[in-house]
Amino acid sequence: MLAKDPASRPELQDVCSRALQGFRLLTVLIAPVLPEVAGRVARELFGMQRAFNWGDADVLPERINPYQHLMTRVDAKQLDALFDVVKETNAVSDSKPARWRSLLPRLWPRLL
Repeated sequence: MLAKDPASRPELQDVCSRALQGFRLLTVLIAPVLPEVAGRVARELFGMQRAFNWGDADVLPERINPYQHLMTRVDAKQLDALFDVVKETNAVSDSKPARWRSLLPRLWPRLL
């Protein structure tokens, strides 16, 4: 309700600034795992001319650009369709089932 109360503007500013700094820190931390996404965040959201590096973890953002979508959410129907195609491909093949099939029961709940 901070956004609806004009008297709470300073507190709203603080909350939003902390959330953005948290997002920036999280992005710096995941940069080695998702370098393309982290690079897009650095350039498109924070207006940097380079990708993040570890030294950026404790630096406050100098500017924030207007928000743009970084990724699209994967729909469960898309995953079902993908796995149906793989099942059909494996059914045609006489070889052993793909190794990833043994991992699927453990990974599936995390993908949803």
